[in-house]
Amino acid sequence: MKLADARAIGEQLIEELSWGCERIEIAGSVRREKPEVKDLELVVLPGMGQRPVGFWESEEYSMFEMAMDEALTRGVLEKDERLVRWGSKYKRARFRNGGQDLVVELFVAQRHTWGYVLALRTGPADFNKIWASHEYHGGCLPLGYRLRDGELWHHGEVVPVEEEEAFFEAIGLPWWPPAERTAERLTAWLKERR
Repeated sequence: MKLADARAIGEQLIEELSWGCERIEIAGSVRREKPEVKDLELVVLPGMGQRPVGFWESEEYSMFEMAMDEALTRGVLEKDERLVRWGSKYKRARFRNGGQDLVVELFVAQRHTWGYVLALRTGPADFNKIWASHEYHGGCLPLGYRLRDGELWHHGEVVPVEEEEAFFEAIGLPWWPPAERTAERLTAWLKERR
């Protein structure tokens, strides 16, 4: 699909789902401004609400899950029956409208992981592979750091990275605009540093 069409779908979905999200942003090849895209990736920070469960008690619930249920009910999105993935951290859906058919992947972040999840889901994969590999493997990840369970860890402690810039800063990388992120650029930058 052409970039402009995919971006328009992404903006429509953001408008549809934003009431259930604290944050929602387009990632992937659309964010990197590729002329042709095969899917649409959205990173979501769910909005949370409270509802009563008894006279004195309440429970927290995900407003994002409610927004997704509404989008399914209204036919804005449908579950991808070819590859069923509908968990709490990842949902794979399809947008079908007026002859358009686009896979939509939704990745759920937490406030302290937003920067990491957005960077990871923006890609591209070969760029990510370099920054996610330790220095002794030719990558960028400094010693003492680990990426585990969707979080950045340093010497056994979770490093909060609420913004993408904070994530890159934490692992010692400059922040480049998504369209400029390539494995070649990152490799050249590493050679200059070493």
